[in-house]
Amino acid sequence: MKKIEAKALLISIIIITIITIISASIITRYFYFQLALNNAIIELQLEANNQSAIDLLKHEYYDIMRNGDSASLDLFADGKQHVSYSKYRWGAYSIIKVASKHNHIIKQRVALIGKSLLNDSLVLYIANHGSPIMIAGKSKIIGQAYLPNKAFKKVFFEGQSQNKEDAFIYDIKSSNSLLPETDTLVLGHLRYLSQSIQSFKPISQPWTGLNQDTLFQSFYSEPIYYYNENPIHLDRLLMKGQIVLLSEKSIYVSNRTQLNDVILIAPKVEFESGTLGNFQVIATDSIIVGKKSQFSYPTALIVIANNNKQNNPLIFVDSGAVIKGSIGGYANSFNNNLKIQLKNGTLIIGTIYCQGATEVSGSINGYIISDKLFTQTSKGYYANYLNNAIINRQKLHSKFVNHNLLKASSSAQIAKWLY
Repeated sequence: MKKIEAKALLISIIIITIITIISASIITRYFYFQLALNNAIIELQLEANNQSAIDLLKHEYYDIMRNGDSASLDLFADGKQHVSYSKYRWGAYSIIKVASKHNHIIKQRVALIGKSLLNDSLVLYIANHGSPIMIAGKSKIIGQAYLPNKAFKKVFFEGQSQNKEDAFIYDIKSSNSLLPETDTLVLGHLRYLSQSIQSFKPISQPWTGLNQDTLFQSFYSEPIYYYNENPIHLDRLLMKGQIVLLSEKSIYVSNRTQLNDVILIAPKVEFESGTLGNFQVIATDSIIVGKKSQFSYPTALIVIANNNKQNNPLIFVDSGAVIKGSIGGYANSFNNNLKIQLKNGTLIIGTIYCQGATEVSGSINGYIISDKLFTQTSKGYYANYLNNAIINRQKLHSKFVNHNLLKASSSAQIAKWLY
């Protein structure tokens, strides 16, 4: 009898122990599930706060925020939801960082900020110097054009057949003698970057052809600068993130190198045929893009004529290249030799702004603003000629976000989420 009672007691103890373990396990699982659920809800709230902060900053505070500003924002003016933020320039764009915190949970977002396009139909703007524009070959312009005295002529050119259709679709207005204004602060910043390369040496790491095939720097961290007083040759390299590469001479990029979101600054920058990537380039002498290169959005190719010397600044895009973003040429007070040349079969999806002369022999889904036009062939140089150019504003997405260089641009918008 006692043995049976002992066995029953032992079994009861075992059952109670098992039930206790199972109950403890269930309670523990529930606790951690509830904790994970609460953390997930908090994270969603922090993400929503970050999005609200960026929307507020880019719509209501963007123009009064100075670059380099860093502060805390009382999101709903209730003293409960605070988001820290900072803003600084990244080439021709700006960057806004926001961060929300709840106890040990921190959520951050980084956005590349540009400007939306103010005019949704502008396709061509040529400054008024009194001479009409000559339209040759199969040229076609779809959108609203601003021409000198609203004048153009369809002409035969070097024996080419002429487009029998109307060259202009929509309407033509008279242009002014000056181009739409640039933002002097943004242009001044880029001019300083391009003409003061040596001043970055103290804060830069020396570029010595690093023995690695990948360079990465998150936009949540501080930017990294690499500097060399001699020419830089990039080959078999993936360079990505918040990196600025500077050379006092030149930068050459092979098609075995891929660049993403970085900034290149040098007097001369050249890309081998077939190069891929997206980036910003700031030069004073020339940017050369090889055949069939493909630069994704939001690429910016910018040449700014050096105030301290007389030269012939050039952006040259060879045949078959595709560029999604913007191309810009900015002259100085005494240099009118600035040129942008787009050869046969090129495709630009975005915007072109040139304070000199532009040659278009390919297609542009977007617009051109240029002081002059020209066409150059083996037989000569033809001023004010547009030959075999297709410029179609309707093919540019209505949500396209440009850089910050144009003063007349509209509201600040997100060009890209960064990492």
